[in-house]
Amino acid sequence: MMATDILLPALPAIASELKATELEIKYILVVYMIGFASSILSFGILSDKYGRKPCIKVSLAIFLLATLLCCLVTDVYQLIGLRFLQAFGAGSMTVLVRAVIRDCYDETTSVVVLSTMSAVMTLSTLFAPLIGSLLFEQFGWRMILGFLIAMVLLVSLFIEKQLPNSTISNKNLNLLDWRYFGKLAKQAWQSKPFVGYTLIISLIWSAFFCFVVESSFLFQNVFGLNSTVFAVFFSIISVGYMVGSITARKLIVRHRSDKLILLGLSLATVSMLIGCLLLWVLFNPYVVLVATFVFLAGCGMIVPNCQSRSLAQFHDNIGFY
Repeated sequence: MMATDILLPALPAIASELKATELEIKYILVVYMIGFASSILSFGILSDKYGRKPCIKVSLAIFLLATLLCCLVTDVYQLIGLRFLQAFGAGSMTVLVRAVIRDCYDETTSVVVLSTMSAVMTLSTLFAPLIGSLLFEQFGWRMILGFLIAMVLLVSLFIEKQLPNSTISNKNLNLLDWRYFGKLAKQAWQSKPFVGYTLIISLIWSAFFCFVVESSFLFQNVFGLNSTVFAVFFSIISVGYMVGSITARKLIVRHRSDKLILLGLSLATVSMLIGCLLLWVLFNPYVVLVATFVFLAGCGMIVPNCQSRSLAQFHDNIGFY
């Protein structure tokens, strides 16, 4: 998650150095999400056959190689292509960590663990722009990539030493049996709860991603903030998700997941409606800050509960789902 946001403060400078347009630089984020999504499905299936830990190690190696090559780019399209590869390595972490949790815990405990994980992930999102801004101001944007290399090496060491392989490898799974995967896809599609929860997650993150893509240029080029102030604003906004995740973790022991999801959706919707109305009369960055903070608090309540409820619909081939 850190790799998604850590470059945000430097995007205008990257555009200037690589002689790229604002639209071309935004492709860095869009392509990253495409690679991220491709990775989730690919490594989820592979982990059902070969186990979670081996797939995590391979994905970290892909991320490391792509990040090393990103340090050497001289053209924006080189960076765009390598960011796809970088995301292909990073994206698997989302599904693999969820699969490990699903392998090890029951549904109620999974919500607690997923909420805790979401809060920790938010901490990385919280500090990522600040770290990126500091490194960019002092050493240039390529040093940000150097920091990511150091981080992935530390994570790899931890994975090797501490993480057990949480599932028995399914050696009988034929990766070329498209009828089998078609059957799984049909099973997923026919599960209305799975489709519903997945759709909620997709739509809520799509809305936030629109903000992420525009945020650096909005705050720096439109509102006139420097990269450091933008990083502080983005970090404050990220705290909203952590607040929502912690709240969900506290409330899940007394309330059903669906009730918390509805509460989160209400928060997110109302915050955006009020924020849009206020911007018509008070066009300043603080309106965006507060509205997006509350929106992310709603996301923090929605996502962990939707993830847990969607995975609870199935008992086998969790990596696929």
